[in-house]
Amino acid sequence: MSQRNHLENDTEDILGQFCFALGQGAGTMRIQRDAIKALRDRYRDAVAAAIDRWPVMAPNILSFVTQVGRVAALQATQQGRTAIGAADFVYARQLVESQVHRAGERAHGIFAGPFCPAVPGETTPRPESERESDYGVPNRADERSTPIVAPGSRMVH
Repeated sequence: MSQRNHLENDTEDILGQFCFALGQGAGTMRIQRDAIKALRDRYRDAVAAAIDRWPVMAPNILSFVTQVGRVAALQATQQGRTAIGAADFVYARQLVESQVHRAGERAHGIFAGPFCPAVPGETTPRPESERESDYGVPNRADERSTPIVAPGSRMVH
């Protein structure tokens, strides 16, 4: 087998591991083929370019991909869907990758490094906990228990 074929097979094997990790995170939710295509398109070149580092980085990378599956399943569920589509995967991947990149910067290191490089011009979605509610009030977990009181009214205990 030529070196090129060996590299292509290794890359496909690793992408298979990515798919398993995504499915592990998704749990019982189905994953549509367009989501798998989006995963493969996002990571194929990065995996091929850094394949020699895979044995050392695999546990970290696969745990991040598992988290992407969890977030994608949550996103689809919150939208009333029964399967993860490409948009759910992209949203989840952007959110998890942005958190991983920020954590790496704070630690002065790189956690996922060559396996999920930043995408130039890509915006990062804001997590639900940082979005505003329909009423213009920050939707933060620590503030959810705080009652909303209209201006000029009193809160009765």
